[in-house]
Amino acid sequence: MTKRVVALAGVLCLAAAVLAAAHEPSDANWQAFVDGTYKVVLRCPAEWKPIPDYDTAPALGPEHQPRAFVLGAAGGESDTAQQLCKAEAEHVVQPFGTNPTIRPLKVQGQSACLVWPSPDQRRITGDNDALIVVKYPKPVEIGGQLYSFLTLDVDKKYIMPLIRALKFLAPDPQNAPFLLEIAFEGGESSGIVSKTGSPIVLTVTLENNSGQVLRFPFSDPTTDYRFNVSHERWGRTAVTGKYQELERQHKTAPSAAEPLTLGPHAGYQTKLEISSLYQLQNPGNYTIQGQMKLPGLLGAGLVNSNTLTVTVVASQDGEPQQRRPHTQQPPAASPQN
Repeated sequence: MTKRVVALAGVLCLAAAVLAAAHEPSDANWQAFVDGTYKVVLRCPAEWKPIPDYDTAPALGPEHQPRAFVLGAAGGESDTAQQLCKAEAEHVVQPFGTNPTIRPLKVQGQSACLVWPSPDQRRITGDNDALIVVKYPKPVEIGGQLYSFLTLDVDKKYIMPLIRALKFLAPDPQNAPFLLEIAFEGGESSGIVSKTGSPIVLTVTLENNSGQVLRFPFSDPTTDYRFNVSHERWGRTAVTGKYQELERQHKTAPSAAEPLTLGPHAGYQTKLEISSLYQLQNPGNYTIQGQMKLPGLLGAGLVNSNTLTVTVVASQDGEPQQRRPHTQQPPAASPQN
């Protein structure tokens, strides 16, 4: 079973390295990319920015241009990287041309393989992508399903510098200098059921895994970080919006920033009523993922949280209906050492 969503691709191989080396871009002045859903840390060009609403999942690429990378997960413990590469290379739509090359390799000590496109790929698909499949050190859970392999699909000229910097968060979250994690208020990591009109509250946690003292404004959950909230209904998925009342209010009366100080290897936790900020009032399945910039002292970069899922069901007769959004937020907790 394959889950293809958004993100990056990398490669470390023999003949492919020769092909890419002549045009390999410099990785100087690149930004970090931390993804808590796919449990990976990468580096990519600093000019790559999130592409809104791409496949309802985070994507990066040059502004006003097609996406630059796609991150996914695939397979189970009974699969091999070679099997997954073969399935992708031989797909009926020929995403890597009519005669792609498959080569086994190792990435971060893990079994992996590379699908290198044939010269006619661009004529068939318009792309210039290669694919790498890498076995996770430990299977990761995404949307209630366990996956054993990370898949990275990206323009082949970026493969070498991307793969050199790849690190896994599972089972070692310390591989990222900074993490953003979310959970439902009761501690559940995913899969809750909520009735329309009931508040959906998140616990938001920041983890400073670096040895530096970090100081940055962090006073208002509606402006300090953003969320990708998508809604699945009738077999289709769409990104939901923020409540207009809140958008208007913050344009006219932004809150004053209060710097947060987070010591080395310290954490910070706060509560956020996500249902008062985003449109979660319609019955259906929702996914929620947080995103924020890496604190400046750690260099340029983006941090994505893990992904939560919630099913909203209609209230029965006599039960409260969806209330109007409000702006009051639960008080923030103090940083925890």
